[in-house]
Amino acid sequence: AKNRLLILQYLATKFEPAKKYSEQEVNLILMRYVADYVTRRRDLIENHLLKRTDDGRFYWLNEENRVKD
Repeated sequence: AKNRLLILQYLATKFEPAKKYSEQEVNLILMRYVADYVTRRRDLIENHLLKRTDDGRFYWLNEENRVKD
């Protein structure tokens, strides 16, 4: 579980703060790093690293949980 969270935190660094992404854009970014990008996208949401609109059209980095460099 700890390793998975570290992976998710790493993936979250690939998103720019304050930028809105479509689901397709999120998938394209995640695909570069993981095969199962759908599950990782869901994990990022469930672990509050990414937020999304209720209709799922837009995603963005959750600044409150951002890992500081």
